[in-house]
Amino acid sequence: MGNLVKKLLILGGGHSEIPLIKAAKALGFYTITTGYDKKGLGHPYADAYIFADFSNKELILQIVQEHHIDFLIPSCNDFAILTAAFVNEHINVGVFDSYEITKQIHHKTAFKTLAFELNLSVAKSKMLKQDSDLTSIDLSFPLIVKPIDLSGGKGITKVETLQELKEGLTYAFEESREQYVLVEEFIEGSHHSCSLLIKDRQILFSFFANEYFYLNPYLVEGAYANPQLKADIKNQILADSQQLINHLHLCDGILHVQFIIKDEKPYILEITRRSPGDLYIDLVSYATSIDYAKAIVSLHTNGSYTPTKKGQIQKCILRHCIMADQNGYIQEVTFSPQLKTHIFHDILWYKKGETIEDFMKYKAGIVFAQFENIDQLKSTLPSIHKLITLRVNK
Repeated sequence: MGNLVKKLLILGGGHSEIPLIKAAKALGFYTITTGYDKKGLGHPYADAYIFADFSNKELILQIVQEHHIDFLIPSCNDFAILTAAFVNEHINVGVFDSYEITKQIHHKTAFKTLAFELNLSVAKSKMLKQDSDLTSIDLSFPLIVKPIDLSGGKGITKVETLQELKEGLTYAFEESREQYVLVEEFIEGSHHSCSLLIKDRQILFSFFANEYFYLNPYLVEGAYANPQLKADIKNQILADSQQLINHLHLCDGILHVQFIIKDEKPYILEITRRSPGDLYIDLVSYATSIDYAKAIVSLHTNGSYTPTKKGQIQKCILRHCIMADQNGYIQEVTFSPQLKTHIFHDILWYKKGETIEDFMKYKAGIVFAQFENIDQLKSTLPSIHKLITLRVNK
């Protein structure tokens, strides 16, 4: 490795990070992955791997110093962006918001407090401790109970009664590393996401998608590019995002928003400054014909690559995560001929005979399919679990 080659450490190395790893190498970086999962599917794509828990901020700081790392790239995980921001305040390792601002965005209670201050479109909520008085929370059931520090649907419960609220809080505190839990009024509607790129505090690029679920109502199963989302909905999300950018003076990089639409009004669920998982990055790239991963890495590393398009959807793309309907032993994944003609890329990591212990979270792989138009795609979704089948024996 020549002296001029910069070292880039990616805080993660699972399947979700593969696009970031490939992009970093394409941009000329000596790319190192990390994480405590030695079998992470992304590690073989990197130049090297360092075994470490990327949520351990002091440990990652030590690794950055010892290995003379030039840049950090957070994985598709909230702990990774928090660590990156922390390390960056000690040693300059790229373009990141301050650690305090990063916590304000990624800790759900802090974000909700800020959202109310800025009058952003969010549901009514409260922050509770384990010994909080639940009889005077001034919220209407049903409620959603969420750990403030976790993503991917972990520790979340929908509750209908005071007793269920107590149980939901117990579960959330068991999953969380924090002393507070967010409780918010349940908004029922359609689920969506918006991925943005920021440059000089302006929104350079935006991409909107529809999201759907299987048996776990808090873990996204699939998403697809949505060219039909109404302009006023998109404008509201973009306006709220711009207001947040201006208020916090956010640095260059990605801003990812998840929201629900109810009665023609969007309600923001959460905002993150790290890449979305399960190859959502590739969904953006396939649908818009830009290299989204390359843009994200470039913005973090003061690079010059920026998309030339504004996010116009050019292809009708579906990203689907393959999930099971029960625990047991995996037999196989089968694809119907009807759907197989549409699938142009897949990554499957299941193994025959492997045991699924929690089917509500397990994913066997991800497929990408292209359709002629949005109506053809939507007509496929009701039967998607017959067209793609993960066969499991008890």
